[in-house]
Amino acid sequence: MQEKQSDALMYDAGKRSIAATYVLWFLFGWLGAHRLYAGYKLSGLLMLGLAALAWYRIIAVEEAGFLAFIVLGFWVLVDAALIPSMVRKSNMRTAQSIAAR
Repeated sequence: MQEKQSDALMYDAGKRSIAATYVLWFLFGWLGAHRLYAGYKLSGLLMLGLAALAWYRIIAVEEAGFLAFIVLGFWVLVDAALIPSMVRKSNMRTAQSIAAR
C-alpha cells in the first residue's frame, strides 16, 4: 500500500500540465519553452537555435533571417494543436518509468 501511494506521489510530482504548457507556448513558444517543459528536449533546443539564428541573421545580415522566422512561426502554430498529445505522451513516459522501477 505504501509503495502505491509513493508511486502516485512520484507521478504527481513529474506530471506535466496542459495549461502550463499552453502558457509557456503563448509567452515563449518561439523559443521552444513549451517543448522543453513537455520533455521534448531536442526539438525544443532546435526551436531555440532557429530563433537565435533568425535574430543573428536579421541583426548581422539585415532581412536575411525572415525565412527562419516564417518557419519558426509555422512550427509554433502547429504546436498549438500538438500540445495535448505531447503532454499526454510525456505523462505516459513518466508513468512507465515509475512503474518500471
